[in-house]
Amino acid sequence: MPVRDDGVFQALGADGVVVVHGAVVELAEADRDTGWEKFFTRHGTHADNTDAAVHALRQRRLDRLPARLRPAGGQFVDYLVAQQRRARLYGGASLSDKTIAHRINVLLQLADHLDARNIDDWAAVAAEDLESFLISNTAQRIPALRTFFAFTRRRKITLINPAADLRRSQRKGYAGPLTEPARQRQLLDRWRREDTDPRERVVGLLCLLHAASNNDVRMLTIVDVDIDIDIDIDIDIDIDIDIDIDIDQASARLHNRRHPVPLDPLTIDAIRACLEQRPTTAPDNRYLLVTHHSRQHNRPCSIDFPVRILTTVAPTPQVLRQTRLSDLAQLADPRMMAAAIGITRKAALHYTIGNDRA
Repeated sequence: MPVRDDGVFQALGADGVVVVHGAVVELAEADRDTGWEKFFTRHGTHADNTDAAVHALRQRRLDRLPARLRPAGGQFVDYLVAQQRRARLYGGASLSDKTIAHRINVLLQLADHLDARNIDDWAAVAAEDLESFLISNTAQRIPALRTFFAFTRRRKITLINPAADLRRSQRKGYAGPLTEPARQRQLLDRWRREDTDPRERVVGLLCLLHAASNNDVRMLTIVDVDIDIDIDIDIDIDIDIDIDIDIDQASARLHNRRHPVPLDPLTIDAIRACLEQRPTTAPDNRYLLVTHHSRQHNRPCSIDFPVRILTTVAPTPQVLRQTRLSDLAQLADPRMMAAAIGITRKAALHYTIGNDRA
């Protein structure tokens, strides 16, 4: 007697009895002749053929396996589907149809790989065969291989589990994006020009040359600075704060640094250009970077402003900072770098170990 069960209703078409949401309904004589699918359509509960379509798709993929590998592949898929149904029955986390399809695809790819090595039996697969197969898409393939060969070992299809010792090797050290030297030279040429927005120059140079973070840049202040250009800066602030920038000594105290940071000529020129704009933009704001909104109060610019100002011309401030940290990690002792930048020794080693792109 055919049974239809998708978690919503069961259809027992042979005797004309159906179970809808737990209620027993007997089909009319006409519905018994035309089938229970029309009954559900007429009553607003459509029969779902998704399961049949998914099963057909799985079978078509399994048919692509070589003849000697196909039976074990079919048993493995039946095992996964049984797990899926059992988990759904008891309300636990179940495999999705997409996951099962992905594992079938991994088996197909492995079968092609084994065929190139003249292997046509799962029992003849060795760990070396799997290691050569895992050159690409390692993270996606290892779970499928370990599940499949654990299944074949339990069913005695294979004598051993060649995937038992497969592990995804974790890369040590920093593996994120960096700015290439050629691109760095282009950015320095841009930030050397006087027609570039001085705020962009300050953000880019502080991040690229001095490994400053977003917060370091936006919290940088300038109060009663004595510099050798004719600018009258009169900032009325009721609280005592330290001077963050000392151009006479060519240094700046960034937000989280213990010691003043020596400034290079390009950064000094950019800071001078920012200071030249201050009398007309924000005479009462103590922060170096001033925006249209922050000039109306005495608070720093938003944390997103350094990112936005570099969006169209350069990588993010974070990438520029990481590029500088990576360079310093290769050129200096990690302990000295940690003390100079204001990071932990563990973070400094993170940029040192395994980093061969500097």
